[in-house]
Amino acid sequence: MQKISRFNKQSNNKMRFSIILPTYNRGSTYLKYAVESVIKQEFKDWELIIIDNNSTDNTIELVESFNCEKITIHNINNDGIIAKSRNLGIENASGDFIAFLDSDDYWYPNKLKVCNDIIVNNNVNLVCHGEKWEVDVNKSVMKKYGPKERFIYENMYNSGTSAVSSSAIVINKDLILKVGMFNISPEIITSEDYDLWLKISNIDHDIYFTEEILGVFRIHESSESSDVQKNSLSTELVLRNHYAQHPDNNKLNKNLALSNLWITSAKTLQIRGLYLESLKFYIKSLKKRFSIKVFFFIFTLFIPHKVLKFLYYDYRY
Repeated sequence: MQKISRFNKQSNNKMRFSIILPTYNRGSTYLKYAVESVIKQEFKDWELIIIDNNSTDNTIELVESFNCEKITIHNINNDGIIAKSRNLGIENASGDFIAFLDSDDYWYPNKLKVCNDIIVNNNVNLVCHGEKWEVDVNKSVMKKYGPKERFIYENMYNSGTSAVSSSAIVINKDLILKVGMFNISPEIITSEDYDLWLKISNIDHDIYFTEEILGVFRIHESSESSDVQKNSLSTELVLRNHYAQHPDNNKLNKNLALSNLWITSAKTLQIRGLYLESLKFYIKSLKKRFSIKVFFFIFTLFIPHKVLKFLYYDYRY
């Protein structure tokens, strides 16, 4: 790892928020909007730590052009493991609270102010807000997380999916350090976030959910099923690992968790129009745990894809 010392590091004074932004070759596309959304924050007590995975485009020049002393950039070869980039950012963070921002997403100007007010007024270590999931210029889904019970360890485990979005959460740095930060095992790539939130919720599930939409999460659709299958396998490993680590916790239901995981994978494939692959995951879920709900989802496979997408996406701008 090599730090690129082209920016002035801030003083050692404690910051309120440290924002971790991993990137790779986004200099000519989304990175500008992500960085600008931080600079335009109404709440000014922040630092932005950009972790660049050896970009070969104009990333460095772009970040330099902002001429902002609150921005630092570090270089890393993360071997395709984004958890390494995020951990490097956490290690260099001076803030009390950590916020994560991917280079293709962006925040609304009041994001940090709203989160800080919630932290101060409710004395919590975790805040999660709503997001606009943007598919393209014409399609979006307003995503709201919660309720609070979903972040209880056993509930989040049994659901087979994360109760929060990493780009929508603000968390006390000490909590992340206490659980050992992100797992950098290549076997759980794409599911390292879920693994972290499970570990966090096992020691502190007092999270504050707000439905207020404070940022945009860009969804890049794909016609391939390989990414969904890869994510399903990595999440399955996370579930099996946590089950093995807590053999005395009789509230963990591995079959239920795996069944719910495969339902989620099937629904993702279905909305992408990959109906045959979706059916395979629905059947896999049924084999693990019988559920009338799954039969209903299988029935929805008779709905034409164009109609399904129209029903799914919310056209609110």
